[in-house]
Amino acid sequence: MLRLTLLGGTHLRNDAGELVHGRLAQRHCLALLALLAVERVGLSRDKLIAYLWPVKNETAARHRLSVAMHVIRHALGSDTLIVRGDAVALDERVWDVDIWRFRDLLAGGQLESAIAYSGMLLDGFFLRDAPQFERWVDSQRDRLLRQRVAALQVLAMEAERRGDWTSAERHQRELVALDPSSASYAIALMHSLTESGQPAAAIRTARAHSVTLSADYGLLPDPAVAKWAAGLREADPRKS
Repeated sequence: MLRLTLLGGTHLRNDAGELVHGRLAQRHCLALLALLAVERVGLSRDKLIAYLWPVKNETAARHRLSVAMHVIRHALGSDTLIVRGDAVALDERVWDVDIWRFRDLLAGGQLESAIAYSGMLLDGFFLRDAPQFERWVDSQRDRLLRQRVAALQVLAMEAERRGDWTSAERHQRELVALDPSSASYAIALMHSLTESGQPAAAIRTARAHSVTLSADYGLLPDPAVAKWAAGLREADPRKS
């Protein structure tokens, strides 16, 4: 299988597990593969051109797309791409893509396995003079973030119902890291810490949330978070 990594970086490995270099590793070839991987059902040539070569005239852009497809097929095999009319897609029989695994696991309800796939989509990757591609990347990052947050919320709630406060805390810490300004995430983490016998850590969570609101947003401490922290201090003044 050809392995394409898009989360936490961009890497391509051949069927021997070796990193691919040379022309195939050039940005437009990798961007083309990323588009086809994320848009799993494929894209039309017109859309690919609009994403990748927006400043070129149509003839030149179509030529560049044809060259990129030729480079991919020549380096990796003629069966790597499927062309149906004007549409182009990756042949799933020969590709292993991390974002596919992430989404398949989510769809199958295997949330713990799904969240093991972490990292920003195409982290550190960009194309010059391709604003539509960059907007597409931003929108896909937002979509993946929402999917990850939803999975973490479900896992945290399930752990709370089981009384598994260690697992709940782990998922809630990631939610807080993803959105440090969220009062609901901070309170959920404080609850888990308190239930697991860590009230001092819960109070530190409230302080960190307050600092974030003040330093990053110029806001006063959230009243609900402050109330939680105050209750913990009243219960045991030594934790203040």
